[in-house]
Parts: sequence; structure tokens; C-alpha cells
Amino acid sequence: MPERSAVASTLMRYLPHRPRSRGQGVLIGVGCAAIGYLLRELLDPLILGVPFVTFFPLLVVATIWGGAWAGTTTLLLGGLIGAYFWVPPRGSLDLGLRAAVSVVAFLIGGGSVVVSVNIVNEVIAALRRSEARSAMFAREMQHRVKNVLALVQAISRMTARSGGTAEEHQARLSERIQALSAAGDARREAPHLPVDLEDLLRRVLDPFGMARFAFVGTPSVVSDEISSTLGLTLYELATNAAKYGALSTQNGRVTVRWKAVGSLIDLEWKETGGPQVTTPTRQGFGSTLLRTAFSPNGATELSYEADGHYFPVVG
Repeated sequence: MPERSAVASTLMRYLPHRPRSRGQGVLIGVGCAAIGYLLRELLDPLILGVPFVTFFPLLVVATIWGGAWAGTTTLLLGGLIGAYFWVPPRGSLDLGLRAAVSVVAFLIGGGSVVVSVNIVNEVIAALRRSEARSAMFAREMQHRVKNVLALVQAISRMTARSGGTAEEHQARLSERIQALSAAGDARREAPHLPVDLEDLLRRVLDPFGMARFAFVGTPSVVSDEISSTLGLTLYELATNAAKYGALSTQNGRVTVRWKAVGSLIDLEWKETGGPQVTTPTRQGFGSTLLRTAFSPNGATELSYEADGHYFPVVG
């Protein structure tokens, strides 16, 4: 979170958190003008000849607490009150040249005060918004990191169960983490927006040769919450296709179709032109991931058709 000066911290602590409405600002201005009048009356014997002296600090207070409308109201009422009660001839608005110059000088000087303090208000409001966004981004980043770490831990455990040598385990784990990274690339370009589904598909499946894939679907987005899991799922499907399915033959193809189903996306992965399909006798990492990746809000149905692998995925 960005550092702040002591002055900025103090102002942010004591300034109102929400902007005042126009009506509230006018009421604050009227109140400050009334206080200025009372103070000027009390101090009249001491500050004879300085008609507007008590209104300047109240211009600052009014603008800080009520915004531009409060400051402007205090300025205009203070000018009118001062001109009537304390600018000679007192008790009259029939001002001579010297008196008029005094009133105009107050309006110009007071107006400068109102504008300056209002600018400070805007800066403080911008700092508050920036701090709120920073806090929100920090919480979101912590949430994302926890999700990714949990997913990496699950990948590591499930990869270890598949057996093989240490080198094979390391290679499989590295490939799966790279698939997560590819899915994350789609988020990093627009971290506060949903992830475009086709862009995610292309990023994750690009290492397998895009000429072997066909994408059919309307423009759709997936939430940041499931983009990493979906990217890893797609990578596992492509890996299985490269080892045992359509991508293991020269003429094999994969078609990915999707459509919106309410708030969900129905995604189909269909392989054609590959070897004869048989139902697997054991459940590996890919099958386990497919069956559990999208619960409880989504589901996966696996079908091993004779002409190709068929994986409807709703998530």
C-alpha cells in the first residue's frame, strides 16, 4: 500500500468520508456564516476596521466539511453580512468606492481559499479511493495466491500417485504448472475482467498445434475463479489426446464447442480420427481432475464413444 505523509493521513482521518449533497453543503455554509457573524460581533471592539477577519477560517472549515457549495455559501453570506454590518457606512449596503473594493477583495481572497481547499478535498478523496482499491487488490491477490497454491498442492499430490521415476514425476509436474501459467497469462492482461474463453483455449492448447483444433462457439467469458482449473483441465485433455487419442495420429482432430447455459458454459471436447476408443480400466490424474474440477457449481460427464473421446464439461 502506498505510503502517505503525516498531513495526508491526518486529513484523511478527519475529513468526511462521503461527499455532502448540495442541500447539506448550503446548510453547513449558512451555519458557518452565522458563526462568523457571532464571532465578529463578540470581537468587534478588538478588530474594529477589519470587517471580514472571522470569515476566512470559517471558509476553510465550511469547504472541508461541506465541499464547494458550503464554502461558496459561507463566502457570499459572509460578504453580505460584513458589508452590511461592518463596512462603513454600517447598517447599509450603499457602499462607496473604498468599501466596494474591500468587499471585492474579500470575495476574491475568500474565493481563492474555497477553490484551494476544494482541490485539497478532491485530492484526499482520490487518495481514499486509491487506498480502497489497493486494499481490495491486496485481498484479491491473497485470495488468488491461496487458490493457486491449493491447486498446485493438489496437482503435486495427484501427480505423485501416478507413479514413475522421479524424473518423470518432475517432468509431468513441470508441464502441468506451465499449463497453469498459460491460463494465468489470460488473466494478467486484464486482471479485473472475466477471462475470454477462446483466448484461454488458444493459450493453453497452442503447444499442441492449433491446426489440429477447431473452435465453435459464441464469444464467452469465464470467471477468474475457475479459469486456472479450466486451463489445467484443457491441458490434461490435450495431453491425453496426444498420448492416446486423436492427436496421437496424423489425421486426428479435436473440436471444442461451447454455448451458454444460463450462468454456466456447456463446453464439449470431441476427438475424431484417432485410434479405437476403449473405456479406461484405471482412473488417472486427468480423469480425476475432470470429475472433480468444477464441483459444486459445475459437473463433468465423460463418454467414450467409438468414433472418438467425448467430454461434455459444464462449469
